[in-house]
Amino acid sequence: MSITSDKIRIPRRAAVSLALCLVALSPVAAENALVTGIGNQTCAYWQSSPDHQAEGVAWIYGFWSGLNYATNQDHMIGQNIDALGKIDAVKKACDAEPATLLVD
Repeated sequence: MSITSDKIRIPRRAAVSLALCLVALSPVAAENALVTGIGNQTCAYWQSSPDHQAEGVAWIYGFWSGLNYATNQDHMIGQNIDALGKIDAVKKACDAEPATLLVD
């Protein structure tokens, strides 16, 4: 899967992971939050295969949506960045520090 494609096909298990991530999100500090799925893996792991990339993309979209849902402010974190821009921003951060967890 190419992250820069216009259409991103999300495998069933990634969709299930996304649903589980959304359930796990709550308006608490990150250090106290339960994070499930590929978000607990390193950036290097996320980029290691097309399946992991697809799972990570689904997780990032869900996590970002969860941040907007849980924020006490305007619910518009990243409003000026399109979906692929969000993935590119995470990828750039991960390229700089591949040992970092995706959630960080």
